[in-house]
Parts: sequence; C-alpha cells; structure tokens
Amino acid sequence: AGAQWEKSSIYVKQSKKVKGRNKIFLCALCAFLCVFAIKIHPQNKQIDSLTAILKKEGQTRARVDALSELAQILTQNNPDTALIVGHQALALSETLNYKLGQAWTEFRIGQTIYLKRDYTTSMQYYNKALSDCDYISTSKKASDTLSAKKLRGYILNGIGIIYYAQADYRS
Repeated sequence: AGAQWEKSSIYVKQSKKVKGRNKIFLCALCAFLCVFAIKIHPQNKQIDSLTAILKKEGQTRARVDALSELAQILTQNNPDTALIVGHQALALSETLNYKLGQAWTEFRIGQTIYLKRDYTTSMQYYNKALSDCDYISTSKKASDTLSAKKLRGYILNGIGIIYYAQADYRS
C-alpha cells in the first residue's frame, strides 16, 4: 500500500507540474497574440489611410509618397505586392520628375529586393537612390535637402548590410 501511495503522490506532483507548464505556455501564447494584434492593428490603419489618399489623389507627388509608403508597409508580409506598388510609385515619380519621391521609392524597392536575397539588384536600386540624393542635395529647397541627407544615411546603412550579408568586410 505504501508503494501504491508513493506512486500516486508522484503522479499528482507530475500532473501539477504539467498543469503549471500549460498555464505558463497559455499565458505566454496570450501575451504573444496580444502584442501581435497590437502591432497588426496600426499597420491596418496605416494601409487604410494610405488607400484613402490613393482614392482621392490624381497623378501627384502625394500619390507617389502614399504608394511608396504603402510599399514600405507591405515589404515584410507581402514583398511581391510591395514591389508592384513600389514600381508604380517609381514610374509616377519619374513622370512627375519628383526626384525625392523617386529616391525614397528606389530605396524602398532596394530594401524589398534585399529581403528576397537578391543583393546585386538591391545594390543597383540603392545606388540609383544615392545618385538621386546627390542630385537633390544641390536643390535650393531646404526640406528636400534635409530629407535627402536622412535618406542618404539609410541607403548607406543598407549598402553596409548587403556587404555584411555577403561577408565582404573590405567594402
């Protein structure tokens, strides 16, 4: 009877440990889902507001900016759609001769292509964006020059990340 009692008490202790682990797992799962839901919700709001802008705007710089921003948002979860939207923004920015929009869009397309591990093409887009930033820096409009300097930092960081990914530490 003593051995039987000992086995059942061990079973009860192990059962409590499993229940405790299940509670911890469920709490962790709930926390993860809450954080994930909070992260997704603002993203959907951003997409909705950009979509509203796109419905109102014609062939304008605001449309280029909205398309480029939308491409950025879509990059992580839907890179193929991000590339399509990005190329639409790029074509419109070229039509409007909107160099700042063109540079930001080239950078964002480069980021998306980087995530697809096509480092050569990504580098080409980064270099195009860098060239556009150099052109914008000669502009007399202070806000464009400041934005181009900020973008230049992002581009150089992206280029450094590509070199790191390729283990090309000398470049």
